[in-house]
Amino acid sequence: MFAAKMPPRRLSPEEYLAQEEQATERHEYLNLLIHQNQPLVEYHHKTSGGWLLTEIAGMDATLCVQELAFEMPFRELYADVDWLSAYV
Repeated sequence: MFAAKMPPRRLSPEEYLAQEEQATERHEYLNLLIHQNQPLVEYHHKTSGGWLLTEIAGMDATLCVQELAFEMPFRELYADVDWLSAYV
């Protein structure tokens, strides 16, 4: 037997935020913003007290995301970027 397919519906901002809050209680969430015009990464991590922002900057920096067991030097992350010669 097949379940009836429900049409998609728009969530109000309040409903969306409530669903996000429930999801973050069950999972580990983080956001990475890798800037295109300078060697800078913004790393947002969900903690029990809210979101924590860490900024990592400079060509000698390394992006480390412990939750993913991930590391990448900025020189590798920004390899072949046209503006890179200004920061070397």
